[in-house]
Formats: sequence, C-alpha cells, structure tokens
Amino acid sequence: MRSGESMGLEAEVLHSISEVNRNSWNNIVEQSRLGWLFHRYEWLKAIEEGIGLKPRHIVVYDERGNIVGVMPNFIVNILKTPFKRLVSISPGYGGPLIISHEEKSLTKILEEAGKICHLSLI
Repeated sequence: MRSGESMGLEAEVLHSISEVNRNSWNNIVEQSRLGWLFHRYEWLKAIEEGIGLKPRHIVVYDERGNIVGVMPNFIVNILKTPFKRLVSISPGYGGPLIISHEEKSLTKILEEAGKICHLSLI
C-alpha cells in the first residue's frame, strides 16, 4: 500500500517483512545510529513466523526508490479487551530508523502509522 509521493518521498506499509529485500532493510539498520538486533530483517521474520504477530512495517523510499527510513510494527491484542494496538516490535525494542531526509521521512512514517491505527485497517 504505497501512499502518494510527498516532497520526493513515498511510504509503503508491508504486511510481511518478506515483501522487502533483506539486504536493503538490513542496510538501513546498519547505517542508522539507533539500529540493532531487534530491527534486523531476520529478527522480524522470526517474530512473524514464530509468534505469529500481524506485521505492519513501514518503509520510506526516496525519489530514486532507495529505502531511507523504516519502522517495524506489529498489531497486538490489548489484554482483557476487544481492542488492538500497534507496537514497534514486541518482544524487543523498535522505533523508526531514518538515514536521510529525517524530518520528511519521520512525517511519512507517522502518517502511515496513523492510517494503520484506523480501525478499518487493523
């Protein structure tokens, strides 16, 4: 689900980490100051397959189609309620990783996260 281009950036919500190139994703993790084990493609794939959480990972592309930002996310149940919430990696630490166009990339990530949290998209 790619959103429209905004200032040269485009965002996409992935329903599985398998929808993106492993090397491209891990390159962002390695280049970012905050990237670590729990952001890596292999960890996310293990969580998807082992725990069965519903992924909604956000990827931001520049005008050339290069990944410049990512935010791994999963939809989880809120205990003892019929509600769900979006978490950035559970178990583990997540959050956005951005290597270029920081402000614009973060804006795109937050816009997509808001769309995911809309009841009709969960």
